[in-house]
Amino acid sequence: MIIIGRVKAGISTKDVNLNTLFQQFGGGGHAKAASATVRLGDESDAGGILEGIVAEMIDTSLVKQPTVGDFMTSPVLSAKPTMTEKHVEDLFIRYDVRSLPV
Repeated sequence: MIIIGRVKAGISTKDVNLNTLFQQFGGGGHAKAASATVRLGDESDAGGILEGIVAEMIDTSLVKQPTVGDFMTSPVLSAKPTMTEKHVEDLFIRYDVRSLPV
């Protein structure tokens, strides 16, 4: 079985390394394009091998996406239209923020 991997142009996949992934099968190439030839004992083994490659790519290449709660403050701090510039500046300093909704 010949396995060919290529990362689609324009896709942000900085953690995908097909070269490393295919080395376990004696193949290689580049981080974004690689291939390997796998000798199968039986053709029915092909599905399991491909599933394993996909599972490994998911485990090693997809980083956990942060949730909004990971980087946003709660409750929301805001400035009122009646506040003075000095008061808003004090809020920036006190809460270490660079912007506030009005």
